[in-house]
Amino acid sequence: MPGFVLKTTLENGLSVIENPRPSRGCYGARLGDKKPPTKGDEPCDLIDANLVVGENF
Repeated sequence: MPGFVLKTTLENGLSVIENPRPSRGCYGARLGDKKPPTKGDEPCDLIDANLVVGENF
């Protein structure tokens, strides 16, 4: 770790992780199908549903 980063970290009362654990991968990949819908998913789902209804009309 460069000296200025360590100095700034310690000056601001933050701790330094000496031996970090390896990453477990992307958060989204761990959630899989259990991922909660985002705010943008609802409008997209409504538009998609209306497009399907419009095709059958």
